[in-house]
Amino acid sequence: MSTREPRIIILASGFSSRLGRPKALVRIHGMSMLARLSRKLAPLSRQPLVIVVPPRSATRRAALCLGMVCIDNRDRHRGMSSAVRLALKRSVYAPGVLLLPVDLAELRLTSLAGLLRRWRGQRRKVFARRLGDRGVIPVLLPRHLFHAADALHGDSGLRDWMAALPSGQVILLDLPGAGADIDTPQDLARARRRFKR
Repeated sequence: MSTREPRIIILASGFSSRLGRPKALVRIHGMSMLARLSRKLAPLSRQPLVIVVPPRSATRRAALCLGMVCIDNRDRHRGMSSAVRLALKRSVYAPGVLLLPVDLAELRLTSLAGLLRRWRGQRRKVFARRLGDRGVIPVLLPRHLFHAADALHGDSGLRDWMAALPSGQVILLDLPGAGADIDTPQDLARARRRFKR
């Protein structure tokens, strides 16, 4: 594994309770969300993509078919923070980790490429998507902050933790398309309509 590039890790171990089925496997015009994101991320990394998944799940099987490295999250009932903790504990030799949710149908490759370029010049900073005046996922965390993962809890742990970091430690970026996640059947229907146009 390269020690110069961040590891890219997809978070896909949630319950998708509002959508009613695994987000990674829903299809937009014949292609699953997971396959779509995998194709989009492939040019950004020479390492295999990593994904946090439910154990013994259809999502896990689909990820393996795409050549991804799977991390089983047996504590997924504890929220997104459980996936983040696992991702960082399995990446101790990486200089940073780029964390993304699996349901970003409209994520733009240029947005992530720009984030990575910025990070290469300031490797001790946290780079996160801007939501108002706070940082949210997608986020790139530097190695020296991995230890803080033990303090994360629930679904908002990472967001709250970033908000508590010293001023100037977190750099917020506008990432077009990164805010259009798919949480409900209505979100999925809108995404399908937009892609059709």
